[in-house]
Amino acid sequence: MKLKKLIAATIATAMAFSVAPVTVPNQAKAATATITLSGSTSVSPLAQQLAKQYAKETKGVKINFTNITGSGSGIADAMNGKVDIGMSSRALKADEAKVLNANVICNDGIAIVVNKSNPVSNISPEQLFDLYAKKTTNWKDIVSSYNRAVAVYGRESGSGTRSCFEDVLKNDFSKDIAKNYGKLDAEISTTGAMQTSVKTNPGAIGYMSLGDLDESQVKAVKFNGVAASTANVANGTYKMSRPFVLATKGQATGATASFINWIKTSANAKKIISKMGFVNLAEVKIVPRKITLKVKKKITLKKGKKKTIKYTVYPANAVNKKVKFKSSNKKVATVSSKGVIKAKKKGKATITIRTVEGNVKAKIKVTVKKSSKKK
Repeated sequence: MKLKKLIAATIATAMAFSVAPVTVPNQAKAATATITLSGSTSVSPLAQQLAKQYAKETKGVKINFTNITGSGSGIADAMNGKVDIGMSSRALKADEAKVLNANVICNDGIAIVVNKSNPVSNISPEQLFDLYAKKTTNWKDIVSSYNRAVAVYGRESGSGTRSCFEDVLKNDFSKDIAKNYGKLDAEISTTGAMQTSVKTNPGAIGYMSLGDLDESQVKAVKFNGVAASTANVANGTYKMSRPFVLATKGQATGATASFINWIKTSANAKKIISKMGFVNLAEVKIVPRKITLKVKKKITLKKGKKKTIKYTVYPANAVNKKVKFKSSNKKVATVSSKGVIKAKKKGKATITIRTVEGNVKAKIKVTVKKSSKKK
């Protein structure tokens, strides 16, 4: 508890002076290299503790934190070369991944939190959707004994926590809250502020990093019958989870690469990650749950033409996202191990994409037509 209060104070200071860099203490005075990080308010408390330990073990490196205002800002800063590392509490989007390299350091759950006076113990995906869509406006509709107006709190646009919250509801439960929000009672810009806001309002509901959760302040409810715990994040039963990413412009080099490698390999780093309530990558057993196609499910090709299948495997923190491709009729259309379809002759075929783990499938129906004859 003392550790979390100390961390909360540290990040509060960083937020208050986000323009000026916050230097990690206990660093050698004669620093020969400087690493600067910005971004996620969820990742920052962990990253600062890791940096503090790294400074104890490594001479000649200075680590600064600046602009701790959300994943979107960290990603933008890294893409624009303003910082060495952009901290993100969500996976990189396709356009971002063309510029940035995603260094995943651990996994985190997103806790659904209510005021400690609220007797609710479980929230279903349907109830959560209705609360944030403002279809449910009083808690008595969920728990008859609790007659309180609902105060719906969400994170700001660009927040990695908000992005994951929306993605899970949409991809796992077909609840597209991003397109159906009611008017939020407040958009809150930091994890700490979310916890404080829910603590002080008996009707409040919000969501925040599981690793930063202080259960003496707020109550984390079960989501879809599963408790928000590191064990359930690790085994994949608690669906509301995401990766913590240190994004670098291209492959990290020099002092930045050494710091990231230390986080991934150091026993001390792993201890810090576990102690703070996050999940080390070696403990994660999350399997794929969905394949989203970036091409049409029905395509037409002329004989001899090729088409590359573009897709994403969900969730982003699945351990093994490898897939295999198979054609139902190789005489009509073949597909390579890299997902390149080649039209062979007139007819129809179905291309199946299947995850190696989880047995998740997606299908594309291919119609091959004769190629145009040259005059």
